[in-house]
Amino acid sequence: MDGGSTFTKPGFLSRLMQSVRDRRARARQWHEFEDLAACGVLDDVLSEAGLSRADLPAVMRAHPRSGWRHAEMKRWLGVDVGPAPPRADLREAQLRCVRCASSRQCEDWLALPAGERPVPTFCPNIDAFRRIRAWQASQPR
Repeated sequence: MDGGSTFTKPGFLSRLMQSVRDRRARARQWHEFEDLAACGVLDDVLSEAGLSRADLPAVMRAHPRSGWRHAEMKRWLGVDVGPAPPRADLREAQLRCVRCASSRQCEDWLALPAGERPVPTFCPNIDAFRRIRAWQASQPR
């Protein structure tokens, strides 16, 4: 025996429940996209977000927790929302997070206690966040 079935391993139930919540949130988001398309404004809304219809599959895979992952990563790295120049960089970082293929690895990393997290080398935003943090530190307060 391996010490227990999959169903009794720690965290299985919470991961299953989160998966169900995420699936429901993705369904709601998809319906919103359908409603926007029916009204003829989907392309405009996506364009304002720096996205296109081609980005929708990646957005749906990342939704709904990409925003949370992005915010947690910024918090861990000490990145504040700063003046205008970093906002453009933060916007690009948000889009990279939405399109990121490492969401599961990111979730696992964020589940670690903050003091036990190694540098997240898997994160496509790590260098951008470091540049933003350095820029913010150089600004007069």
